[in-house]
Amino acid sequence: MEQQLYEEIIANGDYAIKKYSKGQIIFFQNDNVSQSCVIKSGKVRVYTQNEKNDIMTLFQCSEHYQCPISTLSILSGQRAIATAEAVEDTEVFVLNKASIEKMFRTNQAYQTYLFENISLVTEMIKNLLEESSFLSTKERLLCFLSRQNSDVISLTHNVISNELGTHRVVVSKVLKELENEGYLELQRGRILLT
Repeated sequence: MEQQLYEEIIANGDYAIKKYSKGQIIFFQNDNVSQSCVIKSGKVRVYTQNEKNDIMTLFQCSEHYQCPISTLSILSGQRAIATAEAVEDTEVFVLNKASIEKMFRTNQAYQTYLFENISLVTEMIKNLLEESSFLSTKERLLCFLSRQNSDVISLTHNVISNELGTHRVVVSKVLKELENEGYLELQRGRILLT
């Protein structure tokens, strides 16, 4: 979200401030969402879960970002298609349905932001589906690791498995294969890309 639009939303003053602890759920998949959050600080993970409780991360949002899943749910009247969880301690501006609808009707910059945001998320989900359908677990894991923009990755095998929508045992096996092939080095609590 551009700084000017962010400041307009805050200047409007039609919000509440709420804090979420790391791991706390902001809304669940299939909820009738009545509020949307603009992230003031922290990070939120948006994921989907199937009947077997397998989890796959769709995307993450950080500072000055409004979750498009909750906003789209509010504007369409449909249930949320995913769950939002605080990845770290997070503080948000909570906007209610009336204020979102008013901004959507009256603020061209807000409309443009929402459409661009929804388009971006749609593209991310499309890429995720393509990766899931057409790439092997090893290729998907390499893509995920390269997107971390760091040579040192401090994520557990369980977190990575949730990001990829697979099982921890599979991630551990593939990481070991990648280490044997010289792509990375596994250390306690972190992965070093070589």
